[in-house]
Amino acid sequence: MDLVLGLAMTSRAVRWVLVEGTTGEGRAVDRGAISFEDVATYDPDGLLRGLVDDTELDGMHRIHAIGVTWTNDAAPLASHIMQSLDARGYGNVFAVSEIEAAGMLASGIAEITRHDDIAVCIVEPDAAVVAIVTPDDVSADRIDRSDTFVADIAGLLSLTGRPIRGMFILGSDAREPIVTELTESIPTAVITSAESDLAFARGAGLAAALAVNTPATTPVKAVHVTKVGALASVVGGALVTLVVATSAAIGLHLHPGAVQETAQAASVGESAPEAVPAPKPAHKPVQKAATKPAPEAPPKAPAAPPPVEVAEAPPHQPAAPAAPAPEPAYVPPAPEPAA
Repeated sequence: MDLVLGLAMTSRAVRWVLVEGTTGEGRAVDRGAISFEDVATYDPDGLLRGLVDDTELDGMHRIHAIGVTWTNDAAPLASHIMQSLDARGYGNVFAVSEIEAAGMLASGIAEITRHDDIAVCIVEPDAAVVAIVTPDDVSADRIDRSDTFVADIAGLLSLTGRPIRGMFILGSDAREPIVTELTESIPTAVITSAESDLAFARGAGLAAALAVNTPATTPVKAVHVTKVGALASVVGGALVTLVVATSAAIGLHLHPGAVQETAQAASVGESAPEAVPAPKPAHKPVQKAATKPAPEAPPKAPAAPPPVEVAEAPPHQPAAPAAPAPEPAYVPPAPEPAA
């Protein structure tokens, strides 16, 4: 059986989800988290033996794709994990930055809900990423966990110049106090999730599966990143890919006290960053101006109908002559009277 593995890590924990199939959208057969006090001293080899080596040991399972994502403070751990997977001979390991992941996740939620003008805030212990979708753009920005955290998020929303229909608050540190403060400070619907701590792990698997299954010539939707430096410090030279699937199912629900106007969001997923030496600056996609469509060609004249075949009239035949009248019957003469 094919499987897809997603790994996500912060400075406080590493989370994973192992799902059936080759798309990253299947049923989770294993999921969990390991917390630690110091990310620099945590050794992930035991976790990788259980998730990777033991999974394929019986020959009945094959890991089709592995996705990895992390926050900036967990970069050393991510590098260790990527190197360990490479040493094990896995060439199907992919990474996507947290900023790119948040932007693509927001885009996917907008498609699911059929609404633009939404925001997604993924809150982790180290920082948060806010992605905003408008009809014309998808932007993502990294927000430091400072005293002005909530005010910074509200400021980002106001920069759009448009009313935001709803904000989805996800992440391993999307706890009640933060959600409540955002609900009170942002005049829009606030949606949370009971399993949002696994969103990055699930998305990492989805991203890796997409990268394996999609031909290299297929274009990937670009996300406008507003902080190039933050992205470059994480991404490096790896492939940045992410997919959002409605089957990821992270159980979103409206937070009490929020504006009751947001459409339901069924399910979503997101994806990962990259750990390789000598990071390269992230490429910022250029917004292309809309081109005026070429005028439509005049409609073609309707084809002439085929000639109607007329059946030839049969040659005139004279009517048959009328039958002659029958001869009158013979009547004998009357006898002469007697003398």
